[in-house]
Amino acid sequence: MTAAAIRRALERAFPDTCWLPLTFDTVAAQAAKERRDHIIKEYERELPITQRLDVLAQEVRALRAQPNDPLSRRRQLDGSKQLLPLSEAARILGISRKVTLMRLIADGAIATVQAPRGPRVPRREVDRLLNDGIPEPGARRARRKSRRRPAPPTGDVAAEIRAIKIE
Repeated sequence: MTAAAIRRALERAFPDTCWLPLTFDTVAAQAAKERRDHIIKEYERELPITQRLDVLAQEVRALRAQPNDPLSRRRQLDGSKQLLPLSEAARILGISRKVTLMRLIADGAIATVQAPRGPRVPRREVDRLLNDGIPEPGARRARRKSRRRPAPPTGDVAAEIRAIKIE
């Protein structure tokens, strides 16, 4: 509450009283101090962030242990596979398969192997991305073959054609 708002409230409540301007500033400063003290007390009562995250993780584990949880019914990842389907690779990396993974593949940031049932991502690529970090899509473009035509021959074209011998 500002000093001006306090002044209006006090003058409405006590119209016959003469107020010093410093009174309103003092009351406003005291109200601000009480608000700060209240916020500090609330903050000190809260658990530190690491403890709150531990509590939250325990709650999530407990929820996943329930039989009705759709995430607990999710197919478990096979750690022995050397070539992963795109969906499993995206799940391990924690990224979207349709958007992020496909863009990274198109940019050449992730190598794939053609398999009979579609492209696969080698496990070493997934491990590399987990260790090095996932680049932004579009950061590295795949190298494409040059579409430039070869330079025309230099010198006398007719002489070069005559020099060609057909056997």
